[in-house]
Amino acid sequence: MSDGAREFRSEDEIRDWAKKHAANGCAQPEASDTPMTVDEIPPLRSISNGTIEWDIHPYIARKSITAFSGDGGCGKSHLLSDLLRRAWRNGHPVLLLDRENGADVVCERHNFLAISDDPDYRIWGGWCRESPPDPASGAIQRWVHQHAERHPIVGIDSLVSFCESDENDNSAMRKVLDRWRTLTHIGASLALINHSGKADTAKQWRGASGIRDGVDRGLLIQDLSRPGIRLESLRVTTWKARVGAPVDAVLKLQDGEFLIDDRSEQEVLAGRLEDLLRANPGIQTRQWEEVLKSVGIPRDPARIWLARAIDEGRAEETKQGRATRYRLLEPEEL
Repeated sequence: MSDGAREFRSEDEIRDWAKKHAANGCAQPEASDTPMTVDEIPPLRSISNGTIEWDIHPYIARKSITAFSGDGGCGKSHLLSDLLRRAWRNGHPVLLLDRENGADVVCERHNFLAISDDPDYRIWGGWCRESPPDPASGAIQRWVHQHAERHPIVGIDSLVSFCESDENDNSAMRKVLDRWRTLTHIGASLALINHSGKADTAKQWRGASGIRDGVDRGLLIQDLSRPGIRLESLRVTTWKARVGAPVDAVLKLQDGEFLIDDRSEQEVLAGRLEDLLRANPGIQTRQWEEVLKSVGIPRDPARIWLARAIDEGRAEETKQGRATRYRLLEPEEL
């Protein structure tokens, strides 16, 4: 049986296999019985040619750590599941470690996205015989080694559920991510779920600055869906890009997959605002601003849009005493 499917019976076997495949950049970083000498340091270009490769462009770079952050329920786990599905379709073995959700929640998500079960797309959750181990555990490292030639991807849902340390402890979080980086050195890519905080300084990611320092790419996920429509569209922006270029994209859910929305950001925003105003006819100024805040739309762009809609005759402004009310005009009224 080929190396890509073999089982390793000892750490010595892992080290021997890793030395054999060192030219592919998959050398095992674990220490041997004999301390390494300076003369043993391999030439850099025997490990890498300096080209950034992608498992899923422009989201998950190969042999990197990518963090997906956002508010609870914004769709980050759905997006990650979809991206992992794309990677699996492209021949990458996928392992999702999930301490955050139960089997019913994960299965419902996969039903929603039409993701099938497959031996190359495995989910290790709390429903298994043993709880998911630490991402840098021997079991996960052995799995990565077995599939290193196919560039495996390890998903982690979520960062905080796998950290026994305080997520606000800078030193502790940096040690956690440094430990998990072992997997990238032996050929895997990591994609982890993090949450956004409530404070203005924690809108992009929650926890210590060591989290930002320890990842290669940080992506913020925002739900742009219209009221009552589940995960209709998502916006993905970059809060860190050590690897690859920044991204600012709107993704639209089509047949269970998040695909690039051809509309501009301004067109997407205008569509959301029209839907919100249509759903709230006669809404007052303060109530309108509360609605905007609840769905994460900045006030200033919304004010500009509303003023333009009134000037162009697409919306109506009426005053009743001290109150100002707004409503969207329907096509038959124009």
